[in-house]
Amino acid sequence: MLRSYLVAAWRSARRDSFYALLNVLGLGLGFAAAILIGLFARDELSYDRFLPGYRDVYHAQLTYTEAGGRAQTMVVTPERLAAEMKLDFPEIVATTRLLDRSEALRHGEIEAIEDVQSADPDFFQVLGFPLVAGDPATALAEPDSIVLTRRLAEKYFGTIDCLGQTLDFNRTHPVRVTAVAEDPPTDTSVPFAALVSSKAPYTALGRQDAQPREPKGELRNSPATFIRLKPGTAPDALDSRLPDFVLKHYPDVTGEKPLFTLHLKPIADLHLYPANPDTRDANDAADTLYAVSATGLLILLLAAVNFVNLVTARATRRALEVGVRKALGGMRRQLMLQFMGESVAYALAGLLLGMALAELCVPALNAFLDRRIAFDYWHNPLLALAPVVVAILLGLVAGLYPAAVLSSFAPATVLKARSGGSVGGGRLRLALVVFQFTVTIGLVIATTVIYRQNLFATGQALRIDKDLVLTIDLAALPWHETADGLGQREAAPVETLHNQLAAIPGVKAVAASFVVPRAVGNVSMNFNRPGQGSRPPVSLHQIAVDYGFFDVYGLRIIAGRDFAHDRAEDKVASDDRARLASAIVNETAVRDLGFANAEAALGQEIVSDDPGFPEMHNRIIGVVPDFPVYSIRQPVAPTVFTVDTALFKVFSLKLAGNDLPETLQKIDATWRDFVADRPISRSFVDERVALLYRDVTSEGRLFAGFAGFAAAIGCLGLVGLSAYTAERRTKEIGIRKALGASTLDVTRLLIWQFVKPVLVANVIAWPLAWWFMRRWLDGFAYRIDLDAAPFLIAGLGALAIAIATTAFHAVQVARSRPVLALRYE
Repeated sequence: MLRSYLVAAWRSARRDSFYALLNVLGLGLGFAAAILIGLFARDELSYDRFLPGYRDVYHAQLTYTEAGGRAQTMVVTPERLAAEMKLDFPEIVATTRLLDRSEALRHGEIEAIEDVQSADPDFFQVLGFPLVAGDPATALAEPDSIVLTRRLAEKYFGTIDCLGQTLDFNRTHPVRVTAVAEDPPTDTSVPFAALVSSKAPYTALGRQDAQPREPKGELRNSPATFIRLKPGTAPDALDSRLPDFVLKHYPDVTGEKPLFTLHLKPIADLHLYPANPDTRDANDAADTLYAVSATGLLILLLAAVNFVNLVTARATRRALEVGVRKALGGMRRQLMLQFMGESVAYALAGLLLGMALAELCVPALNAFLDRRIAFDYWHNPLLALAPVVVAILLGLVAGLYPAAVLSSFAPATVLKARSGGSVGGGRLRLALVVFQFTVTIGLVIATTVIYRQNLFATGQALRIDKDLVLTIDLAALPWHETADGLGQREAAPVETLHNQLAAIPGVKAVAASFVVPRAVGNVSMNFNRPGQGSRPPVSLHQIAVDYGFFDVYGLRIIAGRDFAHDRAEDKVASDDRARLASAIVNETAVRDLGFANAEAALGQEIVSDDPGFPEMHNRIIGVVPDFPVYSIRQPVAPTVFTVDTALFKVFSLKLAGNDLPETLQKIDATWRDFVADRPISRSFVDERVALLYRDVTSEGRLFAGFAGFAAAIGCLGLVGLSAYTAERRTKEIGIRKALGASTLDVTRLLIWQFVKPVLVANVIAWPLAWWFMRRWLDGFAYRIDLDAAPFLIAGLGALAIAIATTAFHAVQVARSRPVLALRYE
């Protein structure tokens, strides 16, 4: 019996090879999309789970609320927190801190700026990254220790066999390679390229540890803090004791309330759920994972719907076979088993095609996600078994309805009419087409909205001119730590280098500042207006800028004036920060400080009242538009700009654009002549902005790719259904043409049959897509208007697809001679 089933299935597939191919292609595309999304989801869910004992590793996070501001998650902590927690909580096995800085490494002729993490000696005991050489217990024990990844070891020494070799750290301090670590995988929340011991006084953590403890009521948050608990420790019991710990060590000036709340985040949750529960920060990675996973299920469902549609549409071709089998004593359950077996066979054939397509697409997926996702099903049996199980289940479920329809034919009827009539429910098939295009239209709308929001975020929302603006890190210029934690840079070297860079042909303007777009960190202080004692203080971000900074970025002063070299009061005195100095504020600061408008703020004074800092007096001389230095997911903070050379960290150079390579070479040469201890670290602002919104760009590409999969599956279904419809209505078309209908009339009639469900799909998809994309856009403080354009693009595109895929068969049948059509039966 099995042999007869296989023979019947093979003959059916050969007889209807076109439709068999459409079935396999549709299922293959569905499986390919589902496999790719499954690999993405597996990668997202695997973050940091490769670390030994990861369930006992936690990241210390703060929830901090500035005066008049909202609660926000802070992933950096006071530098002394790790030591204090280890002393107060015996269930903590080890702690480690990490502080990232760009540092220069050199060996022989090879020199580059690298992201170097300053880490405590217990780093490997806490996090457990695997080493290929060296002892994890002693790798960071000595002050001159450095741990390289495999990539950096091969870059500087050409081999991982480099223990004991030395590197120049910032051209000044020799460091010794004490271990080589495997390159961290992309699914980690703690990536690193090199680790230096915090015991060295010249490292980022070493410099901070050498500073006096910050005054009571102040925080100097810099490093990330990780802890490892004893196995079996209940984290909830530890959490319940954290408020008392914070109140003991970090009270405000009154000593009555803590400065922040402390949370211990499991490291396995750090990627998907970075926000603390008592803040309103979004967990964007988790939201993206849910959306992409739902898309994968929908696409797989589309493939199943497409299969059901095509099989039921062609059911009449097998009616005679069913009639003969039943007349010869065949039972309905036998026929159902046969047809469901054929469905499973189609599903497995589609799976083979889908796995091949997925393997071809994985490199592209890795390229735009910047991941190392592997479809290594030959090493992981689950990756091979799971798709097979899903394919069999899909074949059984999708084949159940067609099998029930095909096996239900009455022998007398089908043998007499040699036809199964119109079976499978024409309305059901149209409903399934509506479902297919509802999903496709929704995905196209989502892709369009994400693309437009990305353009907005990297363009109009910035409100600055980022083209041809080059930034240069000033970390190599003389700098020393101060008690307030801000540090102080010597003004003379900055001014000298400024003048040399400005003299280069091709450099239009140069300005220094504390931060530039995508910079990390900020300084905030509470400010009051004299004579406004009843008004609560306002937390203002402080950004030190140079003369001409706003001109470099194309920002116009909307009220008042810019800073001027010839006005002594425009510059903060480094030796007397309490002296009255000029300031420029943004529009948000004007509102938060209670001024009626920008003009009303001009000439007014504001005074800082933060303990531990010198009282700062500023007179407002100008107002600039709000512009985001950080992501537009958060509102632009109220900001005060001052000319404070002690806080300059970066140069911004506006370039002319002509002979750009030559200009960059001259900039590099000027830096080499002026700065002897490290190479230049430069990047363009548009590159910084692109990195800031890389996640949005990746989301757009993901949805665009999967919308393409959905559209392709829908097209395959329409091709098959239009061919079937044209064949079924051949006689009707002949009669219509004999009665005078033109080719255009008949073509329009056939196309309209498939345009109607697409129009219905638009009616359903538009409100659903609007609701979902409205929620997605709510994650941005500044966003595009959700106008009609994305909906019209998706709707008209779906109509064009429906017309294009059905027009061929419609025109072919409409142009046939009536006499041939009337002889059809």
